[in-house]
Amino acid sequence: MSEIDNHANEIVIPPEGLSFVTSDGRLVGKLIATSEGGGLALYNSRGKAVVNMSADEDGGGIAVRNNQGELGANVFAVSDGGAIAISNNRGETVAMLHASPEGGILSILKNDEKMIWSALG
Repeated sequence: MSEIDNHANEIVIPPEGLSFVTSDGRLVGKLIATSEGGGLALYNSRGKAVVNMSADEDGGGIAVRNNQGELGANVFAVSDGGAIAISNNRGETVAMLHASPEGGILSILKNDEKMIWSALG
């Protein structure tokens, strides 16, 4: 089997990323490669990235945004465990649940992202 045959199912991602568009040219997704991993963005009909997935040397993450592109929820995993962050409609984190070596931590924050309550489970 030749070298070409071995790579027939591969797509090389260009430095500017690989865009996915509809037949009328509307952007619906973009795949990027970085030195630490990669990412995928999915776009709504307004052209806003509303789902972002990423992978790097520490783990991976998924960010979900509202129709204006403001962060609504973020789920990620790193070597210490996982975390979920919930944001208000302005993208400010108002609640977090994350793992620690001692157990789970639940935190509630004010709109200015200052902690008002936290508990270790």
